[in-house]
Amino acid sequence: MPHALCPHRFAPGIVASLYRLRWQIELFFKECKSFTGLKKFSTKDPHIVEGLVWASMLAVLIRRFLLHSAFRKTGEHSAPFISASLSWTFFRDLGRVAVARFHNLGTTLEPILLLLRTTAKRTNPQRPDTFTILCIDPVTRYA
Repeated sequence: MPHALCPHRFAPGIVASLYRLRWQIELFFKECKSFTGLKKFSTKDPHIVEGLVWASMLAVLIRRFLLHSAFRKTGEHSAPFISASLSWTFFRDLGRVAVARFHNLGTTLEPILLLLRTTAKRTNPQRPDTFTILCIDPVTRYA
């Protein structure tokens, strides 16, 4: 039997606010599943799955940040699902800018790249990687 909330501790307005937050979380995960391929994984490795979930959430947060920035001073309301369907038009450019900025982080990147190079080799080298798919040159200066 579910527990009832004490009306003295949880006023109806607080309960309504919490329910709206719950609904926003549902919409956030719906956006993750609908527009970032979070429906089905081609791996059973829990570490890879966790990484894919975090990457999906990060993509949604970046997209929503950009959407919020676009509408912040207009007084109009934004449509997250429309922006999600448009994200293919700008995520490639954002990736290129991010990679270009990484070229300036040599002293920090060198040990990170060495760690990744020695511990994170692909099991299927024939499968195209993200950089190939997005036509972005990876950081090769420190390789």
